[in-house]
Amino acid sequence: MLAQGPVGIRRSHLTANRTALYFLSLALFLGAAGPDALLAMDAQIVERVEHLRHTGRLEIDAAPIAAIHLIPAFYEARGFTRAWTRPERIEELLELLATAPAEGLDPEDYHFSTLKRLQGSRTISPADHDILLTDALTRYGYHHLFGKVNPQQLDGDWNLSRDMGGMDPAVAIQQAIDSPSLAAFLGKWVDRGRYYERMKQVLAEYHGYQKNGGWPAVSAGETLKPGSEGARVVELRRRLAATGLLDPAIQDGVRFDENLEQAVKAFQVQHDLDDDAVVGPQTLTELNVTVEQRLDQIRVNLERGRWVLGGMTGVENFVLVNIAGFKAMLVRNGEIVWTTRAQVGKLYRKSPVFTAPMKYLVFNPTWTVPPGLLKKDILPQVRKNPGYLADHNMHVIDSGGKEIDPATVDWQDFRYSIRQAPGPHNALGLVKFIFPNPHFVFLHDTPHREYFDRDVRTFSSGCIRIENPMEFARLLLEDQEGWHAEKIQATVEAEETKTVSLSEPLPVLLLYWTLAVEEEGPARFLQDVYDRDQSVLDALNAPFSVSAPSGLPSWAED
Repeated sequence: MLAQGPVGIRRSHLTANRTALYFLSLALFLGAAGPDALLAMDAQIVERVEHLRHTGRLEIDAAPIAAIHLIPAFYEARGFTRAWTRPERIEELLELLATAPAEGLDPEDYHFSTLKRLQGSRTISPADHDILLTDALTRYGYHHLFGKVNPQQLDGDWNLSRDMGGMDPAVAIQQAIDSPSLAAFLGKWVDRGRYYERMKQVLAEYHGYQKNGGWPAVSAGETLKPGSEGARVVELRRRLAATGLLDPAIQDGVRFDENLEQAVKAFQVQHDLDDDAVVGPQTLTELNVTVEQRLDQIRVNLERGRWVLGGMTGVENFVLVNIAGFKAMLVRNGEIVWTTRAQVGKLYRKSPVFTAPMKYLVFNPTWTVPPGLLKKDILPQVRKNPGYLADHNMHVIDSGGKEIDPATVDWQDFRYSIRQAPGPHNALGLVKFIFPNPHFVFLHDTPHREYFDRDVRTFSSGCIRIENPMEFARLLLEDQEGWHAEKIQATVEAEETKTVSLSEPLPVLLLYWTLAVEEEGPARFLQDVYDRDQSVLDALNAPFSVSAPSGLPSWAED
């Protein structure tokens, strides 16, 4: 973690003798570069770099330097000369940092106020100013590439990795400074695609609502519905008019008419509610979420986009599950070709966020009860009801796969597995889709199809139940000869367990997004069913610190 508190520059850390020895070693290192290279060096940059190397800390004008490994590498590579010698490039960096709010980021994480105050000032040395500018660009670029928040600190299951494509960070910073445009360089280097850009548009839209004063609240009271009248209907009209769902010219009517009905339905769709035009407690709660809270929700999901979307560049085929949206989708050639409703983990058995490659399907699967579920749910049921196993077509299996007579089992000291036989009532349904992982999580069919009609679908023990599994199986296998819909149906009807490998592994991403956007149309704000947004928001709003996800370039201390 970046050390906090004041860290001044004390010359006692670098004596005159040591400075002389350092310059002598540089002269020997540069060799054929000759005396001109030494003359171009900035002695104070050498001093600051040496201080960083030996203490791991540096503060300039009360601003802590974060890039404690990259700064020495960067300036050593350029012969300890200043990098920011063109005033127009410095101005361009300040303009770039000022756009941080459009990304849901804070300009103050990048020394913005300090650099604005020091612009043209003689209260800071050129060397210190140069280092501060380099650190600002490094911080900003790093956050664009990987996000400000380290997802591994929030979720121990996180395993999506990111890298810089083999590029040295010091080289990348130099290329950015040398490029015709900092913004264009960053935009080309960090390409997160259309989804991220659409979220930015939504952020700008809600910044506009905030600038206009947000929206009025709707008072608590009886349920409002078509035909209702009174002052609260006027409040409802004004609330919906503030975000363009209702014509402002008709925002003062006291009657809940057809125009208001359509506006309420549009709002409910936008907020993932049942679109019945009835303003009950849940719709009222969503109406009274403030514009600042919506901005925070968008910022949280932009941060999630920085964690994931840049790393998906060039990945055209994958399966994506949005846990918060209760949706699964298949993406081919960068386009969504199939979507289905999903059931996810219960609130006390939350579906994890991770990625793994899908490798095979199993038709008519058996179900071996996972250890946690076995201990917490199944064994207590069996101890209370000896007929439980027979009722659910379950069998006791030893470590060699042999079936054991339940009457011979010591249920207080259970050392076996329990397996459910294939069939329409199997907990996994008629097909499962396997992407091996330590969580024992996969996609599968379910006999509990009635739950797909619920708005909040947190019913599983962590796996992802999908509504249209046979269509999904057909799409996954359509490039394999003979695996058409009729053969899939015949395989299922045979009631024999059959495993089919995919022609090549397909990435599966289980993610958590509380904002859904399309290329056109309004954004949809989803329920934060697992209460995961707040921890991301708290980390986004916290002071800048360095905590890089594992596997990333070492540019700062962790």
